[in-house]
This record gives sequence, structure tokens and C-alpha cells, in this order.
Amino acid sequence: MPREATPSVIGTGHKSNLTKFKWSHFYTFITLGIPGQSFKVILDTGSSSFWVPGLRCGSKCMTRRRYISEMSSTSSVTNRTAEIHYGRGEIFGKIASDTLQIGSLIVPGTEFCAVSKLRDFSTKFFQFADGILGLGYESISGNGLPSMPIQAYQDGVINTPVMAFRMNRAASHNLEPGYFTIGGIEPKAYSGNITYMPVTKTRYWEVEMQGIKVGEKEIEMDALGAALDTGSEFIGLPSEIAYDIFERIDAYETLSGVFKVQCWKLDSLPNIQINLHGHAFELTPEDYIIKDKKACYSMIVPLDMPISMARMAVLGNAFLARYYSIFDFGAARVGLANINELKT
Repeated sequence: MPREATPSVIGTGHKSNLTKFKWSHFYTFITLGIPGQSFKVILDTGSSSFWVPGLRCGSKCMTRRRYISEMSSTSSVTNRTAEIHYGRGEIFGKIASDTLQIGSLIVPGTEFCAVSKLRDFSTKFFQFADGILGLGYESISGNGLPSMPIQAYQDGVINTPVMAFRMNRAASHNLEPGYFTIGGIEPKAYSGNITYMPVTKTRYWEVEMQGIKVGEKEIEMDALGAALDTGSEFIGLPSEIAYDIFERIDAYETLSGVFKVQCWKLDSLPNIQINLHGHAFELTPEDYIIKDKKACYSMIVPLDMPISMARMAVLGNAFLARYYSIFDFGAARVGLANINELKT
């Protein structure tokens, strides 16, 4: 009988190292099958589906690793099909199951989509990853695929349905990019207390955003949902809020649609406070501005949802890399804590 998700007991869990690509993309290595076939996947709390390219994937997958069911002694490919829709692009394929290993965690019979077709999917994605392992709630799956953390908990391979991220956006030769933990948290990753906030809707990992302050000045806004999304680089805000912030940090839009600030102004830019469920979380200019060679780019971007969806914000890795982030299915809550420095 499946286990019901209950409030979590914190343990150290299973750790998987992260690798950083460019500004704020992070991926990890997994294997599927016995013997294991290796893939680079984005661990995405903003979606719940798990997919990798299948053997019949088209030319867009040409440079990526592909899953070959015949090479695994534990593979099972079904006749069920999956369609997975993202904000940009769609993928299609057949549902398979096989043994997943991520870090030290082994989850037999994990279901995923072996992709055979992509439509309007950015080829830039395949510069650094093979697929996506969704860590969101099953309600946003839309294709019947179970969420891997819940499956692992219900199958008894983890004792508590909690996962956590320690990202380091400033990774260099002497600083680790970070790690992902499932089945518990890493006590050495953070300092002080963990601030927990309830998930307002069990779709995305969504909490209530109650306000934003730029320096000492409040942004005029109504409360809205904010999804904590490890699959996104940016901090996406409704246009009117984003443009208000741009005015206060003197950011300007280029012909290519990106937002920049003059690099010589970085030292004078204000900190930004984001109020989540009554708690203030601070970002410095080094968090919300990326310096790439001689240009400085805003990691805050305008993001307007379709009319069919409620207004919401997306707090991607530009925000999450500032904190140790905990995602607790059992208690339907997220936690944020100050990070400890990572050193090799």
C-alpha cells in the first residue's frame, strides 16, 4: 500500500553533486538501467516530468546521450505515450521504466519519458543537458508520470519526502558548484535557523510573495504566488513590478530584449528585499546582476502569465543560490536558510 506523505524527519539523505553551466544553470549526473547509462539532467522544481532522449529522437538530440532500452537488463518500455509541454516547446515520446541512480540513491522501476520528438524546443538547452528530472507536484505533470521523489518515498527507498539544494553561482577553481540532497538535508550546508513557509498551492512549489523593497523604498504591489524554480536562471516578475525595479536600479532594455545596467554603477546599486510569507530575504547586486565580460545583465526579468493562469512570480537560481533551499512534500512547505561557504 502506498505510503502517505507525512511531515518530515530531517536526516542527511542522499547527496548528488551539481555542475554549473554559464550563469545560473545547474545539472547533475544520473544513470538509468543496469548497466547504467549516464545522462546530464536539470533538477527542476518547476516541473514534475522526467525525460531523456530516446534512441529514436530526431536531429535535435544528435549531440546528446540517448537512452537505449535494449542495453538495460531492467528496462520496460510501454505503449503509453507522453506529451510534455513547457513555456517554450513540447516533447513527445513513450513511457518507460528502469532503475534510476542519482548520487547514492537507487530507485528501481522509475518511470520516465524516452523522447522521440521535440517541437519548438530550444537547441540551447542541449548545450549543457540531456534531459530534465522534474521535482514538482504530480498535479502539473499532465501525463500520468509520477513525481520521482514521491515514488521513491512510497517505494520505501527514502525515509522522508524532502529534498534540498545548495547552489554556488560563483563556483570557481576552489569553490564547489554545490549539491542536491534527497531524503533529508545536509546540516553542514547552512547556518542559523531554517525559515519554513507553507506551500499555498500544491502545483508548483509556490509560496506567498507579500512585497518587494528596493533599498528603503517599497514597490507598490498586491500579494501574489511565487514559485521556487530550480529549472530557471532568472527572477521573473509581472511586468509592472519588474519595470518599477528597473527604474530604481537604472536598468535599460537592449534591442535583443535583455536588460542591462552600467557596470560602473554596481557598487552603488541597492539591495533588494523580497518578502515571502512575512519573512524578508535579501539580495545584493551581486545576486541580481550578472557580470559577463564587459557587460552587466539583470537577472530580474518581466514575466507575464497567460490569461488562463493567475499572476505569479518565479524565483529561479538567481534567488535560490543565495540560500539553502528545502522542499518538503511531507509537510507541504519550503524552507530557506543562510548558506555556509563551500570549499573543495
